[in-house]
Formats: sequence, C-alpha cells, structure tokens
Amino acid sequence: MPASNICDFIDVLNQDAECEENFSGTAERIYLFKKSQLYDSTEKKYVYPEVDTDNAAYTASSFANLQGKLVGVDIKPNSGQVTWTNTPDGGGFTNVGRFIVSKGMKKFSRLARAMNATDFGVLIPTGNGNECYVLFSQYASAQFQLEGDTGANPDDEHGHTVTCTCAKMKYPAMTWAGPATGSLDDWLASASAQ
Repeated sequence: MPASNICDFIDVLNQDAECEENFSGTAERIYLFKKSQLYDSTEKKYVYPEVDTDNAAYTASSFANLQGKLVGVDIKPNSGQVTWTNTPDGGGFTNVGRFIVSKGMKKFSRLARAMNATDFGVLIPTGNGNECYVLFSQYASAQFQLEGDTGANPDDEHGHTVTCTCAKMKYPAMTWAGPATGSLDDWLASASAQ
C-alpha cells in the first residue's frame, strides 16, 4: 500500500517525516555572515552553498565553513517574516526577510552600518529544529533596507525595521537544515574575531 501523505497517529509513532510542523513566522534570533567568510584561502576561491535540487534547499554541508563566524541578532518576538515571489520567464525567485530590532538598538546601528557597506547573507531560523531560511545565493548577496522609529507613546512600536532582499535565487523559500549537532548559537563568532 502506498505511503499516506497525511499525518496520522501511526505516522507520529513511526516519526514519519510527513508529520513535520510548518510554523508561521520565524524564531526570535537571526544570524548574519559576510560573503567574504565563504572564501577558501586554501582553494583561493569562494565556496558557495550547493543546491539540493531534490529538496529545493541547500545541501547539509553548504555553510559548514561559517562555524565560529556568525553574528546573532535578537529580533522582536513575532516580527520575523520571510516572503517570496517569482521573476517571470525563468528569472528565478526573490526571497525577502523582514524583522524588527527593538532592543540593543545602538549595537544594531553598528551592524547596520556594516550591512550597508558589505555583501552579506542572513540565516533566519524557521522554528523547526535547526532549519533556516537563507537569504544568500551564489548569484547575489542580500540587499539591505532600514527604517526606524522611536514611537510616540510607551507602548508604541519602535526600533529598526529591517528588510533584507535576495534575488536571484533558484527556488522560493530557500532553506538549509542547519548544523547537524548543537545550534547556530554554537557557531557565533567571539567579539575578538569580528
């Protein structure tokens, strides 16, 4: 009998992959990296992430060389979102990440200056294990747009509202499985390494 495409009680007991959750929104921390950190000085070339065409995602080893190089940014709860659109006539896809930074605003101001002046990528955890949406491709780094607001009243929305756009990407909603063990927090750069 063919496998069922629905999540049933027996599937849960068997830990069937068809029962994976698809949460709305994102986790409350995103991770930044510089394109230059993908350069392999031994090979004298950039090692770009590889695409797994069977899963419309990046391969498990795609970002392995970023270990110890990521910068984590805490975002406002329930402010993270990833959207995607296609470019007609085989032009690929545009993936967009949006989030608000409402704490540590001065620290993020310094990061924003770097983001505005360098090629970078963003890993945005989906909330499903270590899986991340990826805003980076071999064709293009993420582009950065920032707006800010202090708010007028104590309970007003405030902070840095960030939009990171990446186009051309091979698939919509490009993901990476993340580290095989531990978490992306284990891949953070130390302050002295940045």
